[in-house]
Amino acid sequence: MINAFTVKNYKCHTNTELPTLSRVTLIGGSNNAGKTALLEALFLYHDRLNPNLSVRHAGWRGINSLELRPEMFFSPLFSRYDTESVIQLNAISDGCGQVMSIRYVADYQPAMLPAADPAHPGARAIRADQPAVSSAALHIQCTWSGSPSVDSHLMVYQDGARLALGTGGHSVGPARFLAARGFIDPGEVAAMYGDLDVRGNAGIVEQFLHVLDPGVKGLSLVPIAGVSVVHADLGLPRKVPVAFAGGGMARLLEMAVAIGASRGGVVLIDEVENGLHHDSLPDVWRAVAQAARDCDCQVVATTHSYECVRAAHEAFSGEWAEDLTYLRLERVRGSVTARVADHATLGAALDGGLEVR
Repeated sequence: MINAFTVKNYKCHTNTELPTLSRVTLIGGSNNAGKTALLEALFLYHDRLNPNLSVRHAGWRGINSLELRPEMFFSPLFSRYDTESVIQLNAISDGCGQVMSIRYVADYQPAMLPAADPAHPGARAIRADQPAVSSAALHIQCTWSGSPSVDSHLMVYQDGARLALGTGGHSVGPARFLAARGFIDPGEVAAMYGDLDVRGNAGIVEQFLHVLDPGVKGLSLVPIAGVSVVHADLGLPRKVPVAFAGGGMARLLEMAVAIGASRGGVVLIDEVENGLHHDSLPDVWRAVAQAARDCDCQVVATTHSYECVRAAHEAFSGEWAEDLTYLRLERVRGSVTARVADHATLGAALDGGLEVR
């Protein structure tokens, strides 16, 4: 679990310090304060082995394709689109520090020769006099306390992107990102549910869905046009896809399977209250609290909702109080700062009528 996190030169975060992260961390702040970008930075830290690490953030914001040009493919990651700067993601996890740095290299020379034959475009061959092909790239370096650094390179060519991975280092847990807009692919949701089911942990999903409909039962995977989809008995003549029960049920299904599938990792939820009536939020947070503990999973979520903040404070009372941290982001003169509140401090602010969103 990440206990502290610092983001430098990633999008709007030139130097944002999060001195405390808990089992569950809720992030508030006004529009354009950098809440979503902070979740993206946390995901980037975990998703370092994925060739599409530089484009996923665009999809979550509704841009589903990017041109294979460095200024479009790489520069949006950097603060002020300045590829001369260095992105740094510094994490402290269980007392150990790690620094992940990302540099742009305009003319990287990979240690490889791509197969090519201009005379026969379809042939897979390498000419004896063929030079290595340079590429724009991201140099990704990860350094752990007391261990050698590991270097990887994400390269972009006319036919796509390639990730050359370094060897060694320490692994990080899995990460799932639930975007504010849209839903996870139903097939991916079904795959995560199926994995939970075979391990005997599918009960977590029904616990979440019971927040909105206590009568839900009999979850199963049923193919639709060749794609497995999670269905449930909702008291109708036949089972139906859970998503047909409404956006709130679909949101809870995603949250449940994501937490269950991210044991030892993190689930990042943008605008966690989306699709959920404010009356249900205390029970939603109780389900999140229990699942996060049971699955040894960290949850970081954002919100614009006062009701959501108050509901979290209500749900994490008593023995659960230590599992909640609230961060309010403020953007002043181009810099983002985080104000940290534990359960007691957040309660005092709510009781005093202070602006906490």
